[in-house]
Formats: sequence, structure tokens, C-alpha cells
Amino acid sequence: MKGPPSDSQRTRVIAQYLDRPDVRLALGTDPAVSGNYSGCSTEVGRAFGYAQDGLRSSEDYVASLLERGVQALIYVGKNDFMCNHVGNERWTTDLEWTGGDEFRKQELKPWIVGDKRVGDWRSANGLVYATIEGAGHMVRAPSSFVRVYSFLSRFPLINPWNRLP
Repeated sequence: MKGPPSDSQRTRVIAQYLDRPDVRLALGTDPAVSGNYSGCSTEVGRAFGYAQDGLRSSEDYVASLLERGVQALIYVGKNDFMCNHVGNERWTTDLEWTGGDEFRKQELKPWIVGDKRVGDWRSANGLVYATIEGAGHMVRAPSSFVRVYSFLSRFPLINPWNRLP
């Protein structure tokens, strides 16, 4: 039995889809721009840098949202080499907000679905950090989202759907 597609296989399929003329038209892509979609481009990255529009941290935005009572779920694949789980965990534990001390006191707990460990998680004061075992940068949907929903629905205190008006 063949396993699930790799990240590079999924990226190739996405690129083929985004290069279709009907999709390019629906997205409003300038016809002067040739096909050959690329998920990463050195030329585009360089242009952002020249325009002083480089990478920016989202930490302040997340902290501000948490202060306003907006809940946040930060999840990452354990095999993600672009946005690795070590860095994601570090920025969530370093986050400066009034609930941060309580969040940092929480140990990572195993995330179990059925009898299988599918990741780890930590939660306090509206912030949930979770890892997904075996997932890369392009976390596999739908199974990953089923796992995320299953995870959240089992814990009513952190389940954002339970807090909707």
C-alpha cells in the first residue's frame, strides 16, 4: 500500500493547480505574468527585502489578541523543517502577556486520540500550543484537522466552539 504523499508531491500538485489558466483568471493574476507558480521565490523574497517589507514577527499581534480575550491555537508538525516545533514552542513560551506566566507553568502533555499519541499540547488562558506527530510543513488535512477538532472538543475549558455566543 502506498503511503500518503510527501510535502514535495503536495507542493507539485498545488503548483499545477495554481498554474491552470482558469484558476489564474479566477485569482485575478495579471496575464502578463507567465505561469510556473512557485511556492518560494528568491527574486520575490529579495524584492520584499528591498521594499523593507521583510519577515515580521506576529508575537505582538498574538499577545494583543490574547489580552483582548481572543483565543489562539498555534499548532505545528513535528517534522516541519520550515517552521519547526522548537521555535514555535519557544515563541509561545516567551510571549509577553498577562496570561504568560500561567501558560509557561504548564508542562507539555501527550495528545492522545484513541490509543495513539498524535502530538503534545500545552494550554492556559486562551492560548493552546500543540504539535502533530509525523506532520511536516503542509500538515495533512483532513486527518490533522479532525485531530485538532477532536483534541479541542475533548477539553471544554479550551474549546473555542464552546465559548461562541
